[in-house]
Amino acid sequence: MRRALPSLFLIVTVFGGLYSGIFTVNEAASVAAVVAFAFAALRGRLTAGKIVESMCEGAKVTMMLYTILIGASVFSYFVALARLPEALVSFVGTLDWSPRLIIFLLLFLYIVLGSLFDELGALLITLPFVLPLVIQLGYDPIWWGIVMLIELELALIHPPVGVIVFIIHSLAPKIPLKTIYIGVLPFLIADFAVLILLGLFPGLVLWLPELLAR
Repeated sequence: MRRALPSLFLIVTVFGGLYSGIFTVNEAASVAAVVAFAFAALRGRLTAGKIVESMCEGAKVTMMLYTILIGASVFSYFVALARLPEALVSFVGTLDWSPRLIIFLLLFLYIVLGSLFDELGALLITLPFVLPLVIQLGYDPIWWGIVMLIELELALIHPPVGVIVFIIHSLAPKIPLKTIYIGVLPFLIADFAVLILLGLFPGLVLWLPELLAR
């Protein structure tokens, strides 16, 4: 418990500041970085080599994110120029499928896509296609955004890939992958249950925002 106190303090500081309105989401990331830096310095683990290594890793992640953002922006422009979203909406309109069936098909495809691609890349690349279709089917875009984020995060622990599972295994190589997958199984079941409920009853997502907007 004593060794876990710094992590608990970090969590309480970030979420406490967010929900109390002391700082924004971007500022929360900065606060978290400063607090983690301070704890590392207090523990005597902050050497010059580790600082340089962490800065290089941060630069690599930043470059990757900007590459995805720039590529997705160019891709979205050409998608709009080719009028592909309108063609997709027209094609789905010719199908004799219920809107709920199409939504659940999209949810299944995002599980597969999120297991193979980075969640930000999967989101930005597919959004120009999918969002007009979801709106055309009569669903709220806020509802779809929340459902899609839950799905993409779920895909990070979903077999057969599960990027987060492999990260945990790299941090604790003595624990077999099979054991880790078994450990995340209850969370997978719970998240799938949530997705099914949100797909069947979209009002569950929008109830609180609509209540606060009154």
